[in-house]
Amino acid sequence: QSTWENILHILAHMDSVDYEPLPTLDEDAEKGISEEPFLKLNERFQGGFKYKDKPFLIAFVAHIGVVLFIFVKESVQAHACKCLTRSALPWLLILCGLCLLSFITGAIILFTLNRFLKIFVVTVMIASCFLPLIIASAAIASGHWAASIPALTSSGLAVVFFHLIRSRIDFATAVLSVVVSCLRDNHNLLLVAMFGIIPQALWTLLIGVTLYATVLTKSLEPAAISWLQCIFLFISLFWTFQVIRNVVHVTTAGTVAAWFFFPDNSRPQASVRDSLKKSVTVSLGSICFGSLLIAIVQLVRLFVYHARKQRRYQTLTRIAQWIAVLVEGVMIYFNKYALVYVAVYGTPFVQSAKNMGHMIQSRGLSAVVNDDITGTVLTFICVLNSLLVSSIAMMLASLFGSSLSSSTFTASFWVGYCITGVVTSVVESGVATIFVCFMEESNALKASHIDAYNSLASAWMVVYGGQFKEPISMSRP
Repeated sequence: QSTWENILHILAHMDSVDYEPLPTLDEDAEKGISEEPFLKLNERFQGGFKYKDKPFLIAFVAHIGVVLFIFVKESVQAHACKCLTRSALPWLLILCGLCLLSFITGAIILFTLNRFLKIFVVTVMIASCFLPLIIASAAIASGHWAASIPALTSSGLAVVFFHLIRSRIDFATAVLSVVVSCLRDNHNLLLVAMFGIIPQALWTLLIGVTLYATVLTKSLEPAAISWLQCIFLFISLFWTFQVIRNVVHVTTAGTVAAWFFFPDNSRPQASVRDSLKKSVTVSLGSICFGSLLIAIVQLVRLFVYHARKQRRYQTLTRIAQWIAVLVEGVMIYFNKYALVYVAVYGTPFVQSAKNMGHMIQSRGLSAVVNDDITGTVLTFICVLNSLLVSSIAMMLASLFGSSLSSSTFTASFWVGYCITGVVTSVVESGVATIFVCFMEESNALKASHIDAYNSLASAWMVVYGGQFKEPISMSRP
């Protein structure tokens, strides 16, 4: 709800941006625009990329070597590698079963909802207005009048927001529908996202064991060395997590872009495999660059959180925590779109960030509003699937004679939510890619998938008064 407060005033003036029809290639030639700042279409998907941001790729690989060295050194000293015992294996199998169940049910829900997506989107937006009222009513009924004020305020802002963006729901729904159609043709993307959890879990285990060993052996080394080692391990944890997530994001963006630009009969074969290959090779330097920026902000958040736990300078630490959360959110948002340009157009990270900034300037807040609508819908899907998974888990527990408890429901709910978030993250990446490609080169979709183009173009007309118009300023450097 806090993001809505920041954009309500801007939303009221969004349509004040000057628009004109997108110029054709002939019109560009007449104006003297002869150079294409992005790679040619055949170069984008047939090996035209070159390695970008190599220093950050080298730094990432080197940092992995340093972490492994620290792991070996500390583990030998502390004998801390025996963290996975036989008693933990049944719980590990249960966790894997919940992950698999969440993945399957999440994919089924996602593809099923595509048939009546418009109804579901409108229902979710209306529900986001009334759910805070239910919370406020419960607070008032229990005598906590003060607790009802934030809920009532949230509900009021949600109603105002829904009124302002109601004309944009059609476009957000059309984008979601196009992305789901693309995922149906490239369902291996969901498997890539699911398997991305494995290196994240292994790296978390590695960092956890190394941190534990560092704590056990801190008396054997100077205090400064131990602290620097812990800081390095935490930033490694954040950095590697972001790199793995962004590899999946860039893989999705490259695959969706191939679907966008090529008809089904001429699209490159194994587009998912080719996109994954580029993500872990030529685009990995740019991914490491953007991921490092977010990891640094997350490390600062960790320091601020630790300082606040010390109960010193409460006001300053609270303000610093708010600033850190805001900066992290903005950087994650810009990073997402910048990496779309990295995946689709082969530009380095800094140039991709500039392209993204030009697009936001020329399109007003259309991307922000579109992401807010789709993000709300995807969150509701996560909650819906989590409730389904937790209900199935409770039912299976009762069938096998296990004792039912709130912890069983809570654990299965959060496992379902996290795994469904993996599935919806692919959709989120696809939404960003379709938006960028449609704003940059909408005519390509018209040539490759006319039905998808008509769906997006007609929805865009609803936003801008009956004519398919795009802003004057293109997001070209």
